[in-house]
Amino acid sequence: MASGQAAPLSQVLAMVRRSVPGEVLDVALDEERGGVWLYRLTVLTRSGEYRDVTVDARRNAVLSVTVR
Repeated sequence: MASGQAAPLSQVLAMVRRSVPGEVLDVALDEERGGVWLYRLTVLTRSGEYRDVTVDARRNAVLSVTVR
């Protein structure tokens, strides 16, 4: 991956924890069609629910949060 295509994981984790408070259980960095990089995270919320969070890796912005 070329430099600048994905925000550092430490920044992504900080942003996700502000958006979806809880414990991050899993992180993956995937390249989609067209060279778009996405972080996919699984978060266990304080209430015991699982959330799947998709983040635009370049912009460090949450694209979606889904409940399992």
